[in-house]
Amino acid sequence: MSTASELLGSKVNLTFAAGAQTLATSATVGTQAAAVDATAAGPSLPLDTQIQGTITVGVVSGNKRILFYVAGSFDGGTTYSLGNGANVVTPGAQAFTRADPAGKAAFILPVPNASVQYTFDFPVALNFSGSHPDHWALAVFNDSGVAITQIAAWYKEVRVSVV
Repeated sequence: MSTASELLGSKVNLTFAAGAQTLATSATVGTQAAAVDATAAGPSLPLDTQIQGTITVGVVSGNKRILFYVAGSFDGGTTYSLGNGANVVTPGAQAFTRADPAGKAAFILPVPNASVQYTFDFPVALNFSGSHPDHWALAVFNDSGVAITQIAAWYKEVRVSVV
């Protein structure tokens, strides 16, 4: 008789392009973390991936929110969702300009107060109707009205262990 159980992978930090630590305010010009190859850890895709992190902003105004999008690839990392014209998601960390509207944000983090470290936490597969892409990348857009003073993000994969 075998037993299946949920297994969380190790914490892995996401890599952002230089300058993301002080990301200027813009609802459409943001930063994309380096893409993650979800096939690297095993022969099958994870059930899901949980993204977590922290972010700090200065004195906020305007919309007072941070927008998170997850770009996914189901063709081995060749083509990603969220692309628009010349603005395409690539494997490396980079600045990214999204179309407006770019579809549904994966997560919207309200940031009503200045100089507070906010945490965020959301899944990847939910953004793809429960299917996990073989490659994915996180894109962050600062719609808070002021530059971000700190951002850090990491993820853990959720896999099944059969014993």
